[in-house]
Amino acid sequence: DLEYIEGDLKYIDSYLGGEQFVGEEALWQDDIPFWSMNYTGRIIGEGFSGNFLKEALILVPKENPYRGPMVYQNGQYKYHCIVNGEFKWFQGYEEIYFDDRSVYECFFHPLVASILSLLKWGRNCHLPLGNTYLPLLHLTFLFQYIH
Repeated sequence: DLEYIEGDLKYIDSYLGGEQFVGEEALWQDDIPFWSMNYTGRIIGEGFSGNFLKEALILVPKENPYRGPMVYQNGQYKYHCIVNGEFKWFQGYEEIYFDDRSVYECFFHPLVASILSLLKWGRNCHLPLGNTYLPLLHLTFLFQYIH
């Protein structure tokens, strides 16, 4: 798990898996959960680079603070990210190509039902959350987006 705290805001991200993975990210304000994003993905071809994925995620755009930019390329690698919707309700898909061959894919969306359940059950209930690839720059954009 990755945890980051800034003032009264807290972010937790949990990641499970390897070549196939799932995870969830969530935000709390004053220990009250208010936003969550679930994701699942997999490596689907040879040539995947975790370092390239991290490189792309560091470039998260402020106007879409979910994953990486719409398009990013470095050498033989190309990253695409498509998001439909808005901060409270969206669907997203990211993929990486190596030498024009698809090697990675990930789907992500908000998890509103879990947040509502947490509010119903109280502040002491915790969700599994996550993605260890997430750079701190992403967290800064998320925190700015909600203020």
